[in-house]
Amino acid sequence: FEKLDDLKEKWEDIKPYIPLGKKAVKKLIKAIRITDLKIDIAVADEDAYEAAMNYGKINMAVYNSIAFLRTFFNVTIDHVNISVRFNSSDSAYDGSLKLKIRPYTAFLASSSIFLKFLVNNYKDKKEKEKINKSNSQKGMVYNERTSY
Repeated sequence: FEKLDDLKEKWEDIKPYIPLGKKAVKKLIKAIRITDLKIDIAVADEDAYEAAMNYGKINMAVYNSIAFLRTFFNVTIDHVNISVRFNSSDSAYDGSLKLKIRPYTAFLASSSIFLKFLVNNYKDKKEKEKINKSNSQKGMVYNERTSY
């Protein structure tokens, strides 16, 4: 239970910073473009049934992965070629892509996250000073582990 309590403490420390950059991170992710996606896969197996089943599994995995990537990034596909080799044990795969992002967009998003972080830290510091000041008048001292 000690590790669980430590994890809860760490989560409570991190939790206020999660919403800070949510909007900026979304913009940053949407600004990343994946272009010229090229996938070549040759699925092989000695048994024709196993080769066909593996071919279906690879198709499902590749096309679902592309669909998933398209929910977050702008994706342009050059070609996807998935083939099957019966009576062979040598599978082959090859792939390439280009990742593009404008430096200005990356700079704006990262600076936005950083500025929000600084503002949040400043507000927290002022709030703690205010609590310490009011508590020192009452004879109490603020402890960071406990809140009032």
